[in-house]
Order: sequence, then C-alpha cells, then structure tokens
Amino acid sequence: LTRGAMDFITKPYKPGVVLHRTANIISLRETAALVNQMEYDRLTGLYSQAFFYQRVRQALRQNPDEPYDLLCSNVENFKFINEVFGLAVGDQILRLIARELRESLPGEHFCGRLQADIFACLLRRDSIDLEAALNRATERIRGESGVKSFSMKWGVYSVTDARIPAERMCDRALLACNSIRGKYGRTVAFYNDE
Repeated sequence: LTRGAMDFITKPYKPGVVLHRTANIISLRETAALVNQMEYDRLTGLYSQAFFYQRVRQALRQNPDEPYDLLCSNVENFKFINEVFGLAVGDQILRLIARELRESLPGEHFCGRLQADIFACLLRRDSIDLEAALNRATERIRGESGVKSFSMKWGVYSVTDARIPAERMCDRALLACNSIRGKYGRTVAFYNDE
C-alpha cells in the first residue's frame, strides 16, 4: 500500500470478492474521470467556471491576509473572428489564451474559462507591471494566431474583502473590462466603486 497499491486481496482467493473489488475499482476510476471532465474545460485545459469559483473561495479562505487580484479578460469581437476566420482559428485562439495565462502571468496563480471567450485568473498581487505582462501576452497571441485585428481587454478587481462571493468578484472585474470595450489604446481597467 505504501508503494501505491489501492487494494489487496488475501488468500485463499474467492471469485466473488475479486469481481466485487474489481467492479469497485472500475467504478472509482470512472467517477474520477467524470470529476476530471467537470473540473476542467475540454478545449483549454483550464478550470471550468464552477471549479474556478470553488478554487477562488478555497484560496481566499486559506490565505485571507494575502493580497490578491482577480483578473477577467474578454476578446474584442470574438464573434467576428469566428465568422471571418472560422471556428478552428477561434478555438486555436482560445487555446493560445489559456497557454499565455498559464505561462505569462507573474507569480502564483490559477485560471479558468468562465464562458466562450471570457477567462478569469486569481493571482497574488506582485510588484511586476501587470499591464505590461498582459500586453505582451496579447501580442504573442496576435502573432501566433495570425489574426492581426486580435485584441483583448482585461479587467482587474483587487480583492479587499475575501468574504465577497467569487462570482461577484468576477462580475466586478468584468465590469472594469467592459468599461473599456471599444476604446482604442486601453487594454486594462481596474475596478473601482464608480
């Protein structure tokens, strides 16, 4: 068991016990696979919406005094990209965004895909220039996808009260994100009460 065995059967072997334990192991594996499918977004490999919210609650509960930022992003005119370049290019862009979020954001963080082209990340506030890091990620996505008109908007909510529901934090970050939609030259907005 210390080397990774999940179960053992003592001698003398009884066929009914072997069949029952084998069925239990198969059932556990199928359940684990189902949970894994629900936990992760199939296309991007990031957390699904429900599991992302759960992870945010867990992280804030475990580290209530840590300074966190919740980040939400939205691709400008994603519908247009899908229509003009096709769904395959749209899916490629979503995978590129997921990769950039995993690899390019500073420090300890985790991300999820909330819906369609809306992504969210919880990251510890760092001294790095977040706006510059996000702009570099957008440039890499634009270059790799070949879509010259690709543009992303980012909204940031600085977590001040860990008791606020994760869904509301994302709503606030998305409000900030949507406040700069269609504004050329503005890529990042920080949430405030206004």
